[in-house]
Amino acid sequence: MEPPLLKAILERAILFFVPIALGYLWRWATEGRAARRAEARGDPELASLPPPARAPTLGRTTLLWLAAAGAVLVAISLIGGVLLPHAPDRAIYVPAEVQPGGAVTPGHFESSRKR
Repeated sequence: MEPPLLKAILERAILFFVPIALGYLWRWATEGRAARRAEARGDPELASLPPPARAPTLGRTTLLWLAAAGAVLVAISLIGGVLLPHAPDRAIYVPAEVQPGGAVTPGHFESSRKR
């Protein structure tokens, strides 16, 4: 797999998982705050729970919504990649060429000279 393709795949994967990671972070922060308040009040029900039971979890519906939000981010990035230009201003595209011996020169942009 070529590095630019791997980079594009990793960027989309990160965009997909960002909402899920933020959901878990939010849940961890809010449950931690609620646990500290309950312990400060002396809530016996929460105090009797072992620490693994306090680990943040997300319900299926919440996880589905977060995954949908990640899919929307990926779709926006794909649409933006098509609609927004990638070429530098006033650049000329030089297509890929096959050199003698089978070597391939990849396509690239060259800045045009002002005349």
